Formats: sequence, structure tokens, C-alpha cells
Amino acid sequence: MLPPMTTVGTPGPATALLGAIQYAREGIERGVQTYEQATQQIAGATAAGELPPAAATVGLLEARLQAAAAAKVLERLDRGLGSLLDVRA
Repeated sequence: MLPPMTTVGTPGPATALLGAIQYAREGIERGVQTYEQATQQIAGATAAGELPPAAATVGLLEARLQAAAAAKVLERLDRGLGSLLDVRA
């Protein structure tokens, strides 16, 4: 588990940006963890000659959506930051 993020100084745009980046990173990590758990369950069932549990299959889809949503947050941040830099330049 990651330690909570700490901020220095008063909250402002930079703090909000860092918080959003942290949120996206944690979302990607959660997606990867969910994916790894699901693949282990599927592999275990397959090795035992059984059908994989439905929860594991759903877990794969959940992991994909979680990571994709977090990546979309990073994409939006990148675009927003690029726009800010263009305006200030």
C-alpha cells in the first residue's frame, strides 16, 4: 500500500494537479493488481481442470476498465497542462 500523499504550503493549482496525477497512478495500480489476482484465479482453476470462476472473468474486465479510466485522467491532465502552457507562452 502506498503512503498517503503529503502537500507542502497552501493548496492551489499545483497541489490539485499533483493530487490528480496521484489519483490516476493509484487507479492504474489498482487495475494492475485486480488483473493479477484475476489471472491467478483463472490459472489456478485451469490447472485444476475446472472452469474459471465468473468473478475472475469479471475481474479481468474490471481491471481493464479501471486502468483505462485512470489513463484517461492522465490524458486529460496532459491536454489541460499543454493548453495552460500554450496560453502562458
